[in-house]
Amino acid sequence: MGCRVSSAVQPTPTGLISQQSDLIKFKILDAIKRDDPLLLERLFKEHQISYQEKINDGMDTNWTVLHVAASRNSHKIIDSLLRTFLSFTVAAFDLVNARDLSGKTPLITAYDYSSFKAFEAILVNCTRFNHPVTIDKVFEKELPSGSQYAKLVYDYKFGNMNPSKENRKGTNVTKDEEKHLFVINTGSLENLQKQKDKIMKTPGIFKDKDFAHTTQNVFLNSGNESFSSTKSSGEKVKWYTLSKVFNENPYVILSKFHFDKAACKNAINPNLLYVFCALSRFPSRVKNIFLDSTINDKGLFTLTLFKNAVPTHLLLDDFFPFVKKTEELMFQRPFGDEVWPMLIEKGLAKLYGSYSVVTNLHIDELFESILGAPVQKISIKSFNKDILWLTLQDWDKNRYILLFSPKEERSNYLFMEGVYEYQSQRIIKLRKATPVLSIRKHLSETLMDEELKKLIGYEPDEDIIYIDVEEFYEEFENGFLCHYNEDWARSIVHIKTISSKNENFEFEVKRKGPVFLSFYQQENEKQVYSPLHFVLLSKDKSGYKTVAEGDHKSKDGARVSYIDDNLKVNLDKGKYIVQLKLFDKTKSVKSGTLMAYSEDMISFSSVGTKKILNEVFTSLGQANDIKEQSAPGCRYSSGIWGSYHWFYFENASDRVWEIEMKFEGMQNVKIGKPFKVSNDTIKVIVNKNEKQTAYLQKKALNEPSDFKLSMNHNFS
Repeated sequence: MGCRVSSAVQPTPTGLISQQSDLIKFKILDAIKRDDPLLLERLFKEHQISYQEKINDGMDTNWTVLHVAASRNSHKIIDSLLRTFLSFTVAAFDLVNARDLSGKTPLITAYDYSSFKAFEAILVNCTRFNHPVTIDKVFEKELPSGSQYAKLVYDYKFGNMNPSKENRKGTNVTKDEEKHLFVINTGSLENLQKQKDKIMKTPGIFKDKDFAHTTQNVFLNSGNESFSSTKSSGEKVKWYTLSKVFNENPYVILSKFHFDKAACKNAINPNLLYVFCALSRFPSRVKNIFLDSTINDKGLFTLTLFKNAVPTHLLLDDFFPFVKKTEELMFQRPFGDEVWPMLIEKGLAKLYGSYSVVTNLHIDELFESILGAPVQKISIKSFNKDILWLTLQDWDKNRYILLFSPKEERSNYLFMEGVYEYQSQRIIKLRKATPVLSIRKHLSETLMDEELKKLIGYEPDEDIIYIDVEEFYEEFENGFLCHYNEDWARSIVHIKTISSKNENFEFEVKRKGPVFLSFYQQENEKQVYSPLHFVLLSKDKSGYKTVAEGDHKSKDGARVSYIDDNLKVNLDKGKYIVQLKLFDKTKSVKSGTLMAYSEDMISFSSVGTKKILNEVFTSLGQANDIKEQSAPGCRYSSGIWGSYHWFYFENASDRVWEIEMKFEGMQNVKIGKPFKVSNDTIKVIVNKNEKQTAYLQKKALNEPSDFKLSMNHNFS
């Protein structure tokens, strides 16, 4: 079956991996582990490596690069490899159907390692390029009937595959007709493309009117006194194009992705040094920030950043602020001939209103703004050493971005490149962005044998530290974990008038998996935010159950809150309710953004508070084994749930039951409106064979509440 022929240059089948240095082999494996096609493509081109070379990945398996990618579920690598490889007519070697020493093809390897996305990528690409895949009958029979693997094989064999279907996930902004919801217009990609097309047709170089070349856009609204001290007249700032930076020499947005510490010396925010150090190790992630990574003669750049979880598509010109007197670039320098760090820094300045505002962003806020993913602060001592090692392995496997700070240099961070286990040693590989003086117990070259060096990709680099997990535990204290996953979706609902009233949003999880639920309060100049009642409920036939009740930050009052202290919750398939409410003594109406970050898109819909609370308290009351009896068949119970003191009544008698509840000494509580007779009295009527609920509600979440209750029961 013939394959399409491309005019592109195929990698030369010379320079066998077996003849290459162990370091090159390690870098290839590392690129596959990171699932970064750009990184792998660069290595193949630089070292003229053939696709048919064998990479054993630490085992004598005779694996090709496709076998390794299949075993690690690196589906982006597989996409890139097969799109390139299958574009050529290859008679001597068939990468797709190559067999290892056990006679297994990459497809079977993907199945053996439960790499579903890799399995799918192989079949989809072979369908796209009309390339045959050998599917052994014995293997096909072993596939569980009805499994997702069996379905894919069936679709492939009978021509039901859809190769044009993309697996990339984006952002879903929920639309709702109710008045309290609104959708922020962040500009669609279609509108952005129209603007770009118009600019490209307009004579002259592009100058961004929305982020003009003024002193204000450098110094405005700085909360950083050391930065503000440099503020003076507009004569100190002058804007020049990138041509001046490079003395008219050519430049690119991104290329080799090397990290240049010296170039970050003048970055507007010192934390960008650590963020750029980490991002430079993930070229594909940086490329995804830019909507177009080519240079044009208009000096126009397009990229996507995030503010309060909302993706914002930006147009930038190529003017940057210089010190007028010295004509030196004020802030971030390029990395060699690459300008991506400068463009991200300028994009952040435009996103937040000025360069000066960017000085105040912490590492977690920078990652959230650049990648739009949840970022978790880590305390290393919260783990024991064995659990820490297993957790680091899991994080490394999931390709998360990790930065750690030594306990004696808390403002300094090192990027975790990988973790490796060799005999009795458990080794962590870290990259420095700045000189680190306090780490004394790292492994030296003299303590490593040759096999260990091969495993960890040892290279004599002063910026790399290898350290045993035992010493890491003693030397390091805190860190940041960015839960970025390129395939995940962001589902967003904007809440216009969230205040002291509950807002409830229902959503459905279609398959079991982790979900990050977060709420972003609208920014304000005082940087003061309200404590948040933030609850997640599961919904089934028996009623509602509490899954999570908000992290500690939500209860203390934070701009960004998560539904759980671990940020994510593992949810089963089914329906859920998110309940939100601000506790603010001033009762000022605020707005915010609710975001779900998950493997699949989620659609939020608004539901009424009264119905939800009644069903929740009914579920809690029925589940409570401690019930008091006021008369035969009439029982009641009570309890506390979040900010509520609830009461549950069930009437199994043949009479109507009327309850009058009188409250005295009420502190920090108020009666719910549906039951309110007066400010201190509730009346509930429970008909025969019915259930009813009532509740008191806290006025302030973090203050104690108290009351005395007397009840009067009447029957008719």
